[in-house]
Amino acid sequence: GPSELRAGLLSRMDRSTAMGTPLSPLPDHARAGRLELPRRTPGVTIAGLPFEIEVIAENRSTSVWPVMAPGPAHVVMLGTRWRTPDGAPVAEDPTAGTLPFDVAPGEQARGRVGVVAPSGHDRLVLEIGLTQDGSWFPDPIQATLKVKPRAAGPR
Repeated sequence: GPSELRAGLLSRMDRSTAMGTPLSPLPDHARAGRLELPRRTPGVTIAGLPFEIEVIAENRSTSVWPVMAPGPAHVVMLGTRWRTPDGAPVAEDPTAGTLPFDVAPGEQARGRVGVVAPSGHDRLVLEIGLTQDGSWFPDPIQATLKVKPRAAGPR
């Protein structure tokens, strides 16, 4: 009946994406990608102000990256990390953005990351990288941003 059919589809979706890519941790050799920012980052932001950055991700491995799945388990995502200019970690969000579809070897996909600069720093380095299950791929891209404090509201 319909409920058995639905259960079968859901159990299949637990194991693969909508495009049929297996949902499993990628081996190290499949964690090869290149990121590019099609537009320059703003260079300045206000602490606590959300904004988005468009990213182009290219799969430079021989494996398809799983993306089109209902939950975050084993899905390749875009992450953000904030660091001080000397490299000390400040904040991290390994699930800050998504890609639109499973990315085949050699293929590019455009995604967006949601970014919010933490307060308490006047200059920060933003790293954007590919992640899977909270683990970062090598070679994130970096942009240094001046961070202005958020102005107090009217009294």
